[in-house]
Amino acid sequence: MSGLYVSKKKRNIADGTVATFADLPSATDNLGKIYVVRETTGIIFVNQKKAGFYFSNGTNWVYLESFVASEIPFDNSGSSIASSTVENAIKEVDDKIEDHEVALDPHPQYTTSAEVSADIDSAISVHEAASNPHPNYVTQTELEEFNVFQLYQVNEVDDNGAGVTYVGKAKTDGKWFIERITESGDDLSKDYANLSNNSGVTTFSTAWTNRASLTYGNIETITGL
Repeated sequence: MSGLYVSKKKRNIADGTVATFADLPSATDNLGKIYVVRETTGIIFVNQKKAGFYFSNGTNWVYLESFVASEIPFDNSGSSIASSTVENAIKEVDDKIEDHEVALDPHPQYTTSAEVSADIDSAISVHEAASNPHPNYVTQTELEEFNVFQLYQVNEVDDNGAGVTYVGKAKTDGKWFIERITESGDDLSKDYANLSNNSGVTTFSTAWTNRASLTYGNIETITGL
């Protein structure tokens, strides 16, 4: 009886290790598996079972003189591999890898660099073409209008006690602007007068004197500020 030393590396190759051939599990239940038999038993040329590697072909345990891939069954259940031997399974995997590498777009579910660039260019074009791509920001026109009103200084305020208040404003260049605030119950409204809707009233003094009789309008109708 002779023994077989099995290294850790070889143990990792095998699916199991037993002491003798008689200790091997059922070949039927272990198709494609490789076991190590540690001890040689029996009489040479009569019934000897050598120590070494054995694999199951689904019917019997076959002694492996060497690892021949074409003779080792491959369990393809639960996989996309159709081959039933290790050799053909390896070839099939190699073919799949080659097909993958030469494919024009092997990952259609992913976005390519070209597609990302096209999407970015399209988004920029849409953004640039929009009349107001940032509605939450103050536009240049709105900023200028705000700055225009900032240039007016309050000259006079008249609260006549009848629910109407006049606020007279003027700029250093002589332009005038009167704001009329009308209260009615809980409601408050504003309208405005300047030279644009009161032609001929060229000075603040004249406008303020005649404030009650001036023509007033909504702010969007006022020009010449």
